[in-house]
Amino acid sequence: MIRLLHLSDLHINAGFANKSAYIREQLKLYLNKSFECAVTYAVTHKIDGVMIVGDFFDRPQVDYALERFVKQQLTKLLDHDIHIFYVNGNHDPADAMTLLNAFADHRYFHAFDSDTFKRQTVTFESGETGEFIASGHAYRGEQRDLVKHYPVKSNACYWVGMAHASVVNAQSTGEKTAYMGTTLPQIESLGYDYFALGHIHIRQQLSERVAYAGNLQGLNYKEIGGKGGLLVTLSERGTSVESVDFNEIQWEAIDFEVTEEVGTLYELETALTDTIAEHISDLGYPPERLIVRVHLYGRSKCYHSLRDAEALADLETAISQRLKLLNVDLKDIGLANDYDLKALAREQTVLAMALEIMDAPERHPELLTRLYRLPMFKTTTTVQSRETLLREYMDSVRDELVDRMLKVPNED
Repeated sequence: MIRLLHLSDLHINAGFANKSAYIREQLKLYLNKSFECAVTYAVTHKIDGVMIVGDFFDRPQVDYALERFVKQQLTKLLDHDIHIFYVNGNHDPADAMTLLNAFADHRYFHAFDSDTFKRQTVTFESGETGEFIASGHAYRGEQRDLVKHYPVKSNACYWVGMAHASVVNAQSTGEKTAYMGTTLPQIESLGYDYFALGHIHIRQQLSERVAYAGNLQGLNYKEIGGKGGLLVTLSERGTSVESVDFNEIQWEAIDFEVTEEVGTLYELETALTDTIAEHISDLGYPPERLIVRVHLYGRSKCYHSLRDAEALADLETAISQRLKLLNVDLKDIGLANDYDLKALAREQTVLAMALEIMDAPERHPELLTRLYRLPMFKTTTTVQSRETLLREYMDSVRDELVDRMLKVPNED
């Protein structure tokens, strides 16, 4: 039996983006602690090997304190006879990272940093033998499918493949450049006992023997929930893969509709506090190490106050303090002022005329002709698609029109 810890995308020297310098420092501090937690787990559970599959570092610049910390943690693994399999990625290509050269001659440290695959045969303390095959990123822009050059399994040993690569159809948090793009059928055709992937920050199994470890700790609000790695066990009974969390800070995201009943910022603070408290109660995670983003939408009498940076910051601070959270971030994803549009449309005003035109533009052919000459309509191919785009456009600007023409903010 061979037991491996699959990690990837630590981005250990990430700079982080946050409005608060204190939060940025906490994110850096606890990312280091997350890595230390993973190392301690490997030592405590007598893991045979740790795979770090790309983007161990975020960029080439590593300060002395962090370099010393990384070397201490890797040395701890090696001193306990734990093999390290390091594959570099697009953030830490072969021409960018040099500090790991200190381990180049250690018999338990195995680096895969060439765009030509390397095959490393390893016999573990248990007597089991594994074949480890991987290729790294020779430079930052590697987009070739290097996996297609990997050899097919050809003996009775346990075979493990590694690649910091994009696999078509894998779940992602957004658009990701297809570095070393490959396919699941291509990987499965190799017949390996396990294939460890890096690059995509969502922990996921693409098949029984192919998986992304995700990243060690979320780097931003898109990377929510528990983070860590995968414990991979190879035995005569087959391959088993188990998630293990190591993150010391956790990001969470909540959608919240601001309804008409919420008339003041204090009422909003109370409603948000209750909603967040309910959400985090089931996490079983220390609130002081939680960062929560709330996506706000709906019609609100607090609309103008929420657009004021100082008032918004005060509201975020108040909620954070009440719940003892590390940070709360409120994000407008569709807030509108709570105007009575029907009442405004009944008035004898220029605004009422504008609202009537927006509700029924087909009654104004000259205006329609001028609108359809705009660049945004040049890509529409049918009358129906053009009308749909026009309706979406009118709906999107109606609230802004009302807000600008009234110019009277609600008092909270």
